[in-house]
Amino acid sequence: MSHFWGMVQRNSSLELLRIICILLILANHYSVLGGIPARGWQDLTWGYFFIQSIGMFGRTACSVFVLITGYFLSAGVKPEHSWKVLPLAAESVFYSSVTFFVLSMFGLQTVSSKGLLLAFVPFIGDRIWFVTNYIVFWISIPFLNPMIGALSKRQHLGLLAFFGVFWCVLPTFTSRAFSFGWTFGDLDFFFIMYLAGAYLRRFAPHEQYRNVWNGVLAVLFFLCMILSVGVMDLFGLWLRKDSLVAHAVHFLSFNSVFSIPLAVFSFCFFSRISFSCRIVDRIAKSVLGIYLLHMQLTHLVWQQISPNVLHVSQPYFHAVAKISLLFLFCLAVDQIRQLTIGRWGMTLLRVVCVRQLHGSRKPI
Repeated sequence: MSHFWGMVQRNSSLELLRIICILLILANHYSVLGGIPARGWQDLTWGYFFIQSIGMFGRTACSVFVLITGYFLSAGVKPEHSWKVLPLAAESVFYSSVTFFVLSMFGLQTVSSKGLLLAFVPFIGDRIWFVTNYIVFWISIPFLNPMIGALSKRQHLGLLAFFGVFWCVLPTFTSRAFSFGWTFGDLDFFFIMYLAGAYLRRFAPHEQYRNVWNGVLAVLFFLCMILSVGVMDLFGLWLRKDSLVAHAVHFLSFNSVFSIPLAVFSFCFFSRISFSCRIVDRIAKSVLGIYLLHMQLTHLVWQQISPNVLHVSQPYFHAVAKISLLFLFCLAVDQIRQLTIGRWGMTLLRVVCVRQLHGSRKPI
């Protein structure tokens, strides 16, 4: 699964981007999964504004991961592509089952038939929705690539422009009724961001100007997202409307006009910076493990251990400390897993792939 959370030829700048993205996802979950109730205009504080703001960038981080996948895999996949979904599925089951039994053993989780089922088949729930949808999308990539490769530059750009209007602009600035009543799911998000990554790979428009502009535009859209929260909160205070405060995080969606450009320009900026760092590369190999493990611990970490809801007024140190400690704990656990059963599993997978490929080449 190197193309999912990493690349074959590692560029440490993109590895660093992936580390930043997983930290943004942790920050997002501190906000949206922390059991923090929505506040009205009378209860707004700087602390609550901080929590609103850090909850905005998890979706952007997910977009970056799919962009990286589109950039590298759209160039072609190897014959053993389909088999490479197995390590992702196995790692998902490993973390869901082990954490279920450990938490149950210490009385931190209620044992139930449903919980046991989700422990061994985590894909039927929505806890690891990103990985579940990625598995489905991964299987479709060999069928998508020939279609994408047949597009001319003009056709490819036109397709992105079409989705830009109907998937991004209209849903951001209009009501659902004016957007013809449709709703988008998760697989279309994967497809569109994969399509964007493929365009950058095939036609590389970001190579036509100085990379500093990628950085400037990324910072600009980052600030726009933060300001969008502040402006909505201020209007809520001014007009005394709780509904405006409740919609202050409107631009956190996957398809918002701020979130998508932030993901694209961030990727373009980091993709044009090249450096090598073994420590960064080593940490980045655990990004998937950090995601999977922390998703099994969200309720325990965010709502039971020093509950987030008790620190809404002054969340700054609490949020930074919790996010950092959770990152380091999950990193340590995944590094141990990689050096033990992870290494054995990859060896077994290589044997299976070699045998499968060898068998498929036998004459009929």
